[in-house]
Amino acid sequence: MSKKIKYIDIFLIISVSNTVFFLLINYIKDGYCIRQTLLSWQNQFSDYFIPISMVFEPENVYKSNGLSPFPPFAYAFYRLLWMIIPTTDLTFADWKSFKYYENNLTVYLLYNVIQIILLTYITNKIINQESAEKRMFFLVSIAMSYPLFATSLQRGNSVLLTSIILIISFYLYEKNNFKREISYIFIAVAAGFKAYPAICGIQLIKEKRWPDVIRLLIYGLLLFFVPFIWFGGLDSFKTLLADYILRMRISEPRMSTFKGLAYFICTQYMNLTKDKSLEIAGIFSNIILILLLFSFFVTKIRWKEILFLSGILAAYIPSGWMYTSAYLLAPLLFFLRNNRNEKINITGFIYIFLFGFIFSLPYVLLSNPVYGMHGGIFLLITVLLITASVETIGKELSLNKM
Repeated sequence: MSKKIKYIDIFLIISVSNTVFFLLINYIKDGYCIRQTLLSWQNQFSDYFIPISMVFEPENVYKSNGLSPFPPFAYAFYRLLWMIIPTTDLTFADWKSFKYYENNLTVYLLYNVIQIILLTYITNKIINQESAEKRMFFLVSIAMSYPLFATSLQRGNSVLLTSIILIISFYLYEKNNFKREISYIFIAVAAGFKAYPAICGIQLIKEKRWPDVIRLLIYGLLLFFVPFIWFGGLDSFKTLLADYILRMRISEPRMSTFKGLAYFICTQYMNLTKDKSLEIAGIFSNIILILLLFSFFVTKIRWKEILFLSGILAAYIPSGWMYTSAYLLAPLLFFLRNNRNEKINITGFIYIFLFGFIFSLPYVLLSNPVYGMHGGIFLLITVLLITASVETIGKELSLNKM
């Protein structure tokens, strides 16, 4: 009797094949692809070492002219890491020296090992019905993918840690009352690192869990405001708030956002002026946001709820960059779990096909000299989100007419 093909099999075929093809081409071209992927990006590990090098004077963290974008809870975490190898001889401008100071790179390596261990643990929990071999190949393909290998780990951004925390929260949310309460705390912790994951709390609003909404709000406010005591107080809060407003208003339209993709199309293919392109790109970005939120509230499928929320985090935030693609790991895991026993259909194949290309190192997309790596990956992310939204809304409208 032939063994049934599952979605994880298709994902592994696409992801592993793309990555192997990328490495083969890289070998033939004497390392050119790896250099394009990593060495062309400056300031490696900067999003890890810059905040750590800033916290030796906690009260001055938010006096760095807009270069402190994280909530104070995140800097409390970086302060803990700084205390492992403390030094008061370095300043913010000298973060590269701090990177090579004593054993700091070793600590960064340990930090990433712990992240991978946590990711392995929660992955095994979510797709526990798959064989150990498939889970191993899945984790290797994820670790070697664009969102992790070529962005999150390369930059040292806390987006990977935040993603893992959110994945754990999504997993615990489906458990008993005590574990669900822990999931609320994890959402607050994720928002303490990046602020924007606070949007995941709208799951409680959708389900009309009003007492839970209040408790989550309390957790979030405590984790957000209390650390300001050590990081400059009310003045620092005003500075951070003003910085958020400024970033949302004048942020550069990067290829890793809905706004950036639309801006690129308007300028490159429609020959519109910069101002007109920015106007259209802003409208397009907000339309996608509304579409994702509407789809979130109408869908009854858990992995799609996670997809629509993760999509907002991955590509709507104007200041987002290439590493925000890591947020798509959560919906991928829950898609594989929710569809583990389902028969392969055309829509499911489209979803897993897009996930496979996003979580790989696809040379064809990387090699384009016009839109580069970021544009190719985030174009796939946008297609994935729009496809899921259209399918969800169409299906729900059809059911309502019956």
